[in-house]
Amino acid sequence: MTDIVTGPAWARRSGVLHLRPNTAATDEAVRSRSAIADRMARYAWAFDERRHELLADCFTTDASWQANIRNETIIGPLVGRDAIVEYMSSFWGDQLDQRRHMIMNPMVTEQVPDAATIYTYHLLVSATDVAIVPVTCGFYEVRMIRERDGIWRIASLLAGYDLPF
Repeated sequence: MTDIVTGPAWARRSGVLHLRPNTAATDEAVRSRSAIADRMARYAWAFDERRHELLADCFTTDASWQANIRNETIIGPLVGRDAIVEYMSSFWGDQLDQRRHMIMNPMVTEQVPDAATIYTYHLLVSATDVAIVPVTCGFYEVRMIRERDGIWRIASLLAGYDLPF
């Protein structure tokens, strides 16, 4: 059983989040960071627009995905692109609202030519015919690799949520 930690900095205080100091970036690293941030945006768009094939393209074949809701509920890890996409799309039929995942404040903390760790905030909102409502917010801790085709893809993703939904 994990200890439940709530309040500010719950993820760091519970050992879930491992922020690292900034590293110097070459011109090539900066160009890669743009592609890495773009991949995170594509992940959000693919999910919100319910595009299985585009969501699958965000992950390596052996990727892992895990969610941690305030260290109270842990989902996963799910291993493998197919398992991740199957799980993520399994509740699309029950979500009749329009979900929008907003990815913000991308920060790369570790980077070598073909691998990087990125942290972002995310805000999830729900739009219906009558209202736009915040659902939850939190962070992503993502390990990306540049595959042989030159495209950056998610090798592991930890979604930390500040509020159950």
